[in-house]
Amino acid sequence: MHQGIEDLSNQLIIVYWDSANSAMFVYSNDYNSLPISRLVEVITNNSAELINDARIFNILNNVQLPLAKNLGSSRIGAISFTQYFGTNVTEGLHEIEKCQSELSNIACIGYEDGDRVIWGGAKKKGKIWAVKSGSILDWTEWCNKVWAKVSSQEVDEGNVIHSFLRPVKIQKHHQCPAIAVQWGEYVQARGENNSFIAFGEKEVPIYFVDIEVANIGGTGAIEIRFFSDDVESIYELEIDDSKYSNSGGYNYKLKSGEKITFCYSGKKFTLEEYMKKDPVIIIYSDGSYSYNCYLIAPKYDVGTLSADMIESWDWDGIDLRKESITKKNRKDSIQYKVYEKIKDEFDFIFNDDASGEAADIIALKATSDNQMKLCFIHCKGAKDGKPSGQIDNMYIVCGQAQKSIRWKHAGMHKLCNHINRREESWQNTGNSRILKGDMRMLNFFKNLSRKSKTIFEVVVIQPGLSKSAATEDILRLLGTTDLYLSKTTQASFRVVGSK
Repeated sequence: MHQGIEDLSNQLIIVYWDSANSAMFVYSNDYNSLPISRLVEVITNNSAELINDARIFNILNNVQLPLAKNLGSSRIGAISFTQYFGTNVTEGLHEIEKCQSELSNIACIGYEDGDRVIWGGAKKKGKIWAVKSGSILDWTEWCNKVWAKVSSQEVDEGNVIHSFLRPVKIQKHHQCPAIAVQWGEYVQARGENNSFIAFGEKEVPIYFVDIEVANIGGTGAIEIRFFSDDVESIYELEIDDSKYSNSGGYNYKLKSGEKITFCYSGKKFTLEEYMKKDPVIIIYSDGSYSYNCYLIAPKYDVGTLSADMIESWDWDGIDLRKESITKKNRKDSIQYKVYEKIKDEFDFIFNDDASGEAADIIALKATSDNQMKLCFIHCKGAKDGKPSGQIDNMYIVCGQAQKSIRWKHAGMHKLCNHINRREESWQNTGNSRILKGDMRMLNFFKNLSRKSKTIFEVVVIQPGLSKSAATEDILRLLGTTDLYLSKTTQASFRVVGSK
């Protein structure tokens, strides 16, 4: 052992040779100090050619709802380079579309093959990256996927970025009903451990806190409700560039309850401070979403769901105003009716209803040795306790369906941890959320997910939806939800109502 060593660094290089396509891939944890180019020259006897043209951006092929987080462009005919971040990427995309600049590098988030992905590429350096983890075998399989994209026919840069979502600053609220609100990207990525929401002096673990639009269906100022089982606070999101010019054109105003503080990693932030770095996301009935005073509208045509796809159940003996089974195991509730309908179809059924839920009911089934089914069921009681053509019946349940995709993308490991925490909380009161199966069965699915394909299904249950009275607006809202779930998770979508 040498004495006096004060610093230790680990440098890693992995080289993968794809003999079938005569392609070489190199990974390094330090591209700046390691002689990657020289290494390739030695290995290939100077016969390798770096791909450093527009083909790099073929990595964006097949990415649904892409949103650029940053990009770099160079001015055509001039020696200049500009890097755009956050909401400023919209300006950079416009410059490229007008053929005044060409794309140099980009990093974006989106959805591909039902998974949430982050792709990045730099043309001049011939670099491609993705935010993923796994084994070396996983990396080589990723390289094969990259090559299949890069070696496909060239794509014009203008077409590559044409479908990108673009944040647009708005001067007033979007004139479309708000149906849901979900946590920002950092909360979703950081997970639920060691994160708290303080309502005044009362700290609540974030996995027991939920958020919703308090004035759902409105088209004016949006009221956001932060709540757990025994405490809540409501903030109003105000958008007015002339009134709040110093704060970026928006403001969060406390309407009721205690002031909220976000607590994680030993740090504390007021809600106003935290919304600047990780704002909540408002979801609208037309498929648009917004954060603070920026609106992002998807570039796809939303059709209507066929009324023939609405399943009509017999709700005799069920109080259509009672949604939850609760700890009392109410057999006249909507959720109990759902359980009775599906109990022979699934191996594990869990009542996740309450603040912080992934869905009202989570169901799992092993369909084969290498395939499993994950089903999220979202229920809502009927307004006025009877079937009708009122669209208000559908806003909440469709919003819940759209925001629940975060749990599909988080993976079975985090979902199972979520279920385990929720079950332990009920067991402490002498109750159980498990409607069928046990914790050993849950662990079976947790292990099965590592080697199996997961088929995802989302079901919305609203006995207040009358199939015969479903309006075009209702069918368009259902069509928007169906398309969004398909693009982001490749989920199958079912709708259950009444005759």
